[in-house]
Amino acid sequence: MKKFKLFIDVEKEEEWLNEMIRKGWLCQRVGMFGSYSFIKSSAVSHVIRLDHQTFKNKADFLSYKTLYEDYGWKHIAGTKMSHTQYWMGEPDGDTELFSDLSSQISYYKRLMNYNGFFMVFILFFIMMFYSDKNFEAVWNPKAAYYTQGLWEMENPQFILGFLFETPFALMRFLSPWIMIICGIIFVLTYQKYAKKLKSYLRNSKGRLQV
Repeated sequence: MKKFKLFIDVEKEEEWLNEMIRKGWLCQRVGMFGSYSFIKSSAVSHVIRLDHQTFKNKADFLSYKTLYEDYGWKHIAGTKMSHTQYWMGEPDGDTELFSDLSSQISYYKRLMNYNGFFMVFILFFIMMFYSDKNFEAVWNPKAAYYTQGLWEMENPQFILGFLFETPFALMRFLSPWIMIICGIIFVLTYQKYAKKLKSYLRNSKGRLQV
């Protein structure tokens, strides 16, 4: 069985994968663009954990995999470049990864950096497309087409003009909305990052006191 689902919150993704296990569906593969492959299974007590790491080279990645496999974890998905690794554990073993909290902090920090860079990139397009300060195109798609008299033209002149300008009109219309979405994702990610960092520092302080 294949399912498609997109996640920003890694904890919700992990919870969903474990919920699928409890329903009798074991994740076998995680593909691109939110693609998950499942097989029917009776191993409802297994757990899936997500780990978020960066590796300098392939040797580091292989050493990382070997370490967890030696402790009984099965690597389901993830590559040296993917940052997110998917692990499945047996019910009679340790069901927590060594670096759960610290890896989540790193993940949210990377996600904030990616969003920040993308927001700067989109801001460049907004400044370029709205240099004339005509912001009507933000809520009116027709206003995003700047060709004079386009909507009064007849075929085939209209079709040629419409097809030529549509890519620019889409960028003009969508860029502010993409900026808003990225801003919301950035704020939500920062809240997660701050919460995890606070928990990590509190745990570290507790260990030092012990």
